Amino acid sequence: MLLPTEDVSRLALLPQLAEALMEIGEFPWAMLFLDEAVLLTAGDPRLNADIVLTRLLVRHHVEENLEQWREEVAREAERLIPVLQEHDADAELAKAWRLLGFVHGSVCRYGEAAAAVKEAAEHARRANDRRLEARNVSSYTLAALYGPTPAAEAIEHCEHLITEGLSDRQAEALVLCSLAQLRAMRGDFEQARELVRAARTLLADLGVIVLAAATAIDSARVELLAGDLQTAENELRRADETLTTLGERYLLPPLAAVLAQVVYAQGRADEAEEITRRAEELSDADDVEPQALWRSVRAKVLAGRDLADEAEQLARQAVQLMRTTDAPAADIFLMASSTTPFTS
Repeated sequence: MLLPTEDVSRLALLPQLAEALMEIGEFPWAMLFLDEAVLLTAGDPRLNADIVLTRLLVRHHVEENLEQWREEVAREAERLIPVLQEHDADAELAKAWRLLGFVHGSVCRYGEAAAAVKEAAEHARRANDRRLEARNVSSYTLAALYGPTPAAEAIEHCEHLITEGLSDRQAEALVLCSLAQLRAMRGDFEQARELVRAARTLLADLGVIVLAAATAIDSARVELLAGDLQTAENELRRADETLTTLGERYLLPPLAAVLAQVVYAQGRADEAEEITRRAEELSDADDVEPQALWRSVRAKVLAGRDLADEAEQLARQAVQLMRTTDAPAADIFLMASSTTPFTS
């Protein structure tokens, strides 16, 4: 039997439905249900907060202006967290802090991202929401991967989580992806590849199309370090097609920037420059990693054409952008293609 449109039990299920739709790439349907629910839950602060936060979560995949989205998340979190604290609403507080972790991570402030998702995991634990706790724990491993945590320490943390087991298979897959890149940094390429394959299989079995496609970025970074550039390119192009078809926008900027890097590293400078134009178009001004990476690639293209001044300007901009972050791991990937036909 279908519940009435305004039934509280039905409305309480809509955030879960919307997040599931988001994960299979059905962004318009997810937004349709959440837009409806925002209006119908205005009198219930806790449920309305759940809807608003989930709506922001879905929007980060389709928002054309991610800088504006980040500002809105910060405003809503500042508004909602005190209200949720008054209601001891730990599940909703976990979602608020999780979103703040996304905001900090997307601009490469990984220390702040780690603190936010750690807070989120604690609220999820108090709410006895093991799935949400696991997903925040997996986000913490991403912050450890890209942030200032030493690789050996980050590897130990990831392996401990996998050994202990996580209550959410999607979270397990994300931890495997983090561990894969960490292993690649240590030169363990075959193990890194096995970890990416295992993560992709988990996500494919779950039908999580968006994150399964995103594993191409993890795989490409492994292959960049390993030197298998053709495999990296093939992975990225397949994922690009999938995400573009779905209308996804959050993952496409870094994917396009890494693809430019991979194509340049194979000696196809003109094509790489064209891809940097797309990465530039897709990236918001504060989308630090793709902004730095497309500049790095285009600088090398221009240097190969003896346009030293223009190349140096872009290279300095890329370095300056990365100095605004606490992401030393990103420097590894910026430099991963430095040995190319166009470099002396």
